[in-house]
Amino acid sequence: MEIDRQSIHNIVEYMKHCGFEFDCHDVKENTQRILDHFGIINNFNQQEYQLLKKELLKMAEQYQTREILQLIENNPDPLLKAIQQSKTFSLRLEKIFRKAFINSIKKQNGGEQK
Repeated sequence: MEIDRQSIHNIVEYMKHCGFEFDCHDVKENTQRILDHFGIINNFNQQEYQLLKKELLKMAEQYQTREILQLIENNPDPLLKAIQQSKTFSLRLEKIFRKAFINSIKKQNGGEQK
């Protein structure tokens, strides 16, 4: 059966318009719950479902990145500020950010925790 890419695109755009606030774990573990949340009936073939899930994972990564950036908005660490101001925020940059963010929390708490 052929994939209806236009329908998948329309569903993804609808979810973006409504406000997609789910993380990667939600998508991986509870895709059906997300579809239910948006009132979308799951009558997808296997290929369409996998394509939709792939697109939802991209949106979930973007949502998580926005959440992280909001958490550091007032953080004084200059590295975190530089990452936040970057025009392109890749997964590689997110990994660097996470490491810097964790280190800044450890500094605020008085050093490394064991």
